[in-house]
Amino acid sequence: MLDGLKAKGHRPWHVEGYAAKKWILIDYVNVVVHIFTGDTRDFYSLETLWGDAPSEVVE
Repeated sequence: MLDGLKAKGHRPWHVEGYAAKKWILIDYVNVVVHIFTGDTRDFYSLETLWGDAPSEVVE
């Protein structure tokens, strides 16, 4: 994913969690991408924190 965006000129400002691969955060300043394993997503349940924000499921 990162390579495809970099090829189009979109470089993240910050990336963390890539080595552990349980919760990866990719910060593009105006957009923050969270990638979770299923267990980690269930545990933190971020949807309850930002329940009023628009969301989009990407498969």
